[in-house]
Amino acid sequence: MPVANTGSLWPQTGRIQESRKRLRNVPPCGGHFWNRPGIPEALEHFQAAVKADPNYDRAWYEIGFTWLRQNKLAEAQRAFEQVIRLNPNDYEAQGSLGSVYMQKGDLDQAEGHLRAALRLNPDDQVARANLERVLSVKSNSRRSHL
Repeated sequence: MPVANTGSLWPQTGRIQESRKRLRNVPPCGGHFWNRPGIPEALEHFQAAVKADPNYDRAWYEIGFTWLRQNKLAEAQRAFEQVIRLNPNDYEAQGSLGSVYMQKGDLDQAEGHLRAALRLNPDDQVARANLERVLSVKSNSRRSHL
């Protein structure tokens, strides 16, 4: 079952031109490396993007997702938390942070972030499926303690 959504380095909104202008000297090719065994190269490009603009929330998201793909949960958590500090309405970051907490076994935190993702985007099927998993595990855990 999937545990996080992926986004693209260049968001599909009116911010594309703004993002490209801000990061003129940073090649937008980190995502290209994901389709090959090039995660370190992808991470390098995303980190260059946030070095050029520390407030670039989508690049922080890509860093978090790259770390999540490598099962480096502490690093992924820090990156997703940075996205949420920069953009509290980023449903993908909320859902992905929920996924990190799921994998760490912190089901209360996972539930909170997954619910936040669904408040922001009720159509997020990955967040919905992950929330169902969290609630199921919590329910089974309560039953086993009775």
